[in-house]
Amino acid sequence: MNKINRQLNYRKSVSTFAVVAMGLVLTSCSDTKMEPSSEAFSTAADVHSNEIAIAETADIDALLDSRKATWGVKLFATETELLVRKQVQPQSGDATVGGTHEQVQKERTAYFGDLHVHTAYSFDGYAFGTLATPYDAYRFARGEAIKNPAGFDMQLTRPMDFYAVTDHAMFLGLAKAAADTSTTFSKNAFSETYNGLNAPDNYGTDILSSFKRLMTFSSFLPNAVSQVTSGELDREEVLGVIRSAWDDTIDAADQFNDPGQFTTFAAYEYTSSSVDSGNLHRNVIFEGSDRLPREPFSRFHSVNPEDLWQWMD
Repeated sequence: MNKINRQLNYRKSVSTFAVVAMGLVLTSCSDTKMEPSSEAFSTAADVHSNEIAIAETADIDALLDSRKATWGVKLFATETELLVRKQVQPQSGDATVGGTHEQVQKERTAYFGDLHVHTAYSFDGYAFGTLATPYDAYRFARGEAIKNPAGFDMQLTRPMDFYAVTDHAMFLGLAKAAADTSTTFSKNAFSETYNGLNAPDNYGTDILSSFKRLMTFSSFLPNAVSQVTSGELDREEVLGVIRSAWDDTIDAADQFNDPGQFTTFAAYEYTSSSVDSGNLHRNVIFEGSDRLPREPFSRFHSVNPEDLWQWMD
């Protein structure tokens, strides 16, 4: 298999919900009555007396507990089949970077980039409203303006030198496929709950809309694991979505790769979460795109990172 560079980025973290919930607790339990400052926080002061919010919070707590049952579940067989794909021509530039070793040593330069980037193909990003594709991400890194889901433009003050989209390998692209009602996958029973999740009219900023997205984030993995395990959700159909999203991710990297000007890498994130919600993020970054796996190795192939190393070898 193609030589792989391994980047280790360790983060002992709590869930996104815990962070948001803590913010609500701090604001709602203050001795000073909080004055509503925006639609987004207009009901935060009354969160302890809001029966719907209390019920939603209990449901989310239960779902977070249920996610522990998904830890260590092996859904997919480890495979080493290579991806057969057509090479995508880069936008511009020469594939050969000139200069001898001695010249490089004398002309050392600091380069700036990002090797941990999520798009709409990551279940958590999509659950919280991310719409950007890998192509959008690379355009943004090159200095182009892209739209925030709220409608305003986002743009860097100066372009980056290198970049890698590293979406979560676990159920890569599945949340997006379930929500997008134009896909075949969205027609199954599992997807009904998520249909239209990021539709233009579904971007409410009130507290209940936020809880709904937290419920989606918390429930997606355990629901998918449960239904694949039980056979309600077809394992091969799921793998088909994952492989398609991975192929598209590689195409985007190839399309924007401009050696000597803007370097991109085919990459993804392998996250081996522990039972107590500790996350160890490993970004798997490929040197080239000529020999790549048909699907990324995820925690649903194995939660043991040593199995990842063996697969890479």
